[in-house]
Amino acid sequence: MRNVLEEGWALDQGFRNPIVEITAHQGARSTGGQWSRTDITVVAIQTFEMLPTKHLDVVTFEIKPADGWNITSVFETAAHSKAATHSYLAIYTPEGKFPETDETVRILEECGRFNIGLVTFDEPSDYFTYNFIKVAPRLEPEPGDLDQFLRTQISAVGQAEIRKQTR
Repeated sequence: MRNVLEEGWALDQGFRNPIVEITAHQGARSTGGQWSRTDITVVAIQTFEMLPTKHLDVVTFEIKPADGWNITSVFETAAHSKAATHSYLAIYTPEGKFPETDETVRILEECGRFNIGLVTFDEPSDYFTYNFIKVAPRLEPEPGDLDQFLRTQISAVGQAEIRKQTR
């Protein structure tokens, strides 16, 4: 999934040289408490011809297996949006369809309420099976929260690349 996000999705977003890291597996290292670790984080620095500054995007993905998601997954993803410009709940749907139930209706409503995106996918390694049901709107986290997130979640190599691209 990491490769698909880097090689497919990030390019579709216009991200050049994105930093894409699996941030879920960091051992016992403290990263800020419950629900502070995203599964995958994408960091991109963009410049635009008519704008005088660089723009930083930090996009988080909370990934849930086919039998491991519920309304709590939305709240976990929402917690990540404290320090991200976009946050997504990504649900594995091996049958190729997000079921229409009372719970999924509530999940969609809560994604809207918390301004987080929802994506389903049937095959993690095939970008063409990804369905962005709800696109996450851009949020503006507090700079201190964003800085702390990058310092605690992104690897030293990734941090060095962020510094290089933002200079």
